[in-house]
Amino acid sequence: MQPKVAVIGSGFAGLSTAAHLAKDGYLVDVYEKNETIGGRARQLRTDNGYVFDMGPSWYWMPDVFEKFFEDFGYKPSDFYHLIKLDPGFSIVFGEDDVVNIPNDPIALDELFESIEKGSAKQLAIFMKEAEYKYNVGMKKLVYKPGLSFTEFIDLDIEYWDKRLLAPSSLIFYLGVTKKINKLQHHNLFFDEDLKIHADEIYRNPQWPSKPLFYVCCTSKTDEDVAPEGHENIFILMPLATGLTDTEDLREQYFEMIMNRLEKHTSESIRPYIDYKKSYCINDFVSDYNSYKGNAYGLANTLMQTANLKPSIKNRKLNNLFYAGQLTVPGPGVPPSIISGKVAAVQLRNYINNL
Repeated sequence: MQPKVAVIGSGFAGLSTAAHLAKDGYLVDVYEKNETIGGRARQLRTDNGYVFDMGPSWYWMPDVFEKFFEDFGYKPSDFYHLIKLDPGFSIVFGEDDVVNIPNDPIALDELFESIEKGSAKQLAIFMKEAEYKYNVGMKKLVYKPGLSFTEFIDLDIEYWDKRLLAPSSLIFYLGVTKKINKLQHHNLFFDEDLKIHADEIYRNPQWPSKPLFYVCCTSKTDEDVAPEGHENIFILMPLATGLTDTEDLREQYFEMIMNRLEKHTSESIRPYIDYKKSYCINDFVSDYNSYKGNAYGLANTLMQTANLKPSIKNRKLNNLFYAGQLTVPGPGVPPSIISGKVAAVQLRNYINNL
């Protein structure tokens, strides 16, 4: 008789778990509280022709996707085609102070050298060290279950209060009835003090005084996400968790961000908006039962890494395992895919040893 397994939640971690268990011959039912699958990687489709990605907007750690599809006899290109952006992203440091990051390594070296002589050599050293750490982490560590030191479930809320959460976010989904010339696909606004914003997230939680923010204009590279001649704009401002979230505060920060965005682009945007939706702390709680409205799980600190993360296995129910951003290996789409496989392996081992 085939064992039956229930997977609660159809985010990337839940789908990864379900896929691996089904491949192993288990009868799997997936339960989802929301109307669509994908967890935070949902889409918002409007009546006037816009398609917004509500969650992830960066494709990173491509080897994880390749390994996942390989487990089932496929490769990513069997399902989608990737186009490398050039520039990869833009960083806005101030008025007329924008750095476009090229996708070509030689051009990147030249960019570094134009800013500081000798920095290309230092970049090469940094990337070599990063390559070593990445390979060690990806090949030796991330697929380990980390079943010691900590436990996942503790009904005492102080357990989570003692954890350092990653930020929440204030997000705006905007449809604009004209093209905006100075925006790239990815735009990072570092035109205010990073240290102050970080302090207002982690040390002295409050709505930020001069926030940094990110703008994703997907219509620059995908004509299907907006009507012809329009732009699809996603704005994200990192924010401390657990704060009061009101429509007035959202609107206050919308105006603040749009003032800076219009100044950067040297053109008016607000009069051309024909779709607008905000998403913030209260929505993360309502849609995902996210503790204090966090957007990314736990912060990636040394004391919340690997075995020091909440355990993948419930300490009271032997046949209950966890997957996703709050446990190993951590937040993000690729780690969630890995987490799903790790949880599936642990559950399979448990069942096989009964």
